[in-house]
Amino acid sequence: MRPALLVIDVQNRFFKINKACADSLNYSIEYINAALELFRKKYLPIFVIHHKSEEENLLPGTPDFEMSERLKLKPQDPHITKTYGNSFAKTGLAEKLRGTGSGHRHCDRLLRRILHSVNLQRRRRSGFQAHNPSRSHRV
Repeated sequence: MRPALLVIDVQNRFFKINKACADSLNYSIEYINAALELFRKKYLPIFVIHHKSEEENLLPGTPDFEMSERLKLKPQDPHITKTYGNSFAKTGLAEKLRGTGSGHRHCDRLLRRILHSVNLQRRRRSGFQAHNPSRSHRV
């Protein structure tokens, strides 16, 4: 099984909820972009998932529906629209993931590697000594 990256709900609307939510999303973008870069380098599938809500006027074609421009997305990245909190509910995402040969076991290991790498970079930039005990481990 191959890992797949799911970029979920990093839409403009959610940056406007409150400062804490905006701060959290802004902080996450660095990690997401690092993951996007790694997945592209390894030719692994990426899916971009938008939340749609008519009640909240969160609709395709509106600026709030769009993903943050700070994300390093590409036009060829497949986009999926969800109307439930669960990205797999009535979206066809599970079938699309199976079609790429993707599964969850490898995703967890790869995500840990990405997060560890980004944290090492942040510590180095902040002047802290960073040690990478898993440097010989490859995904």
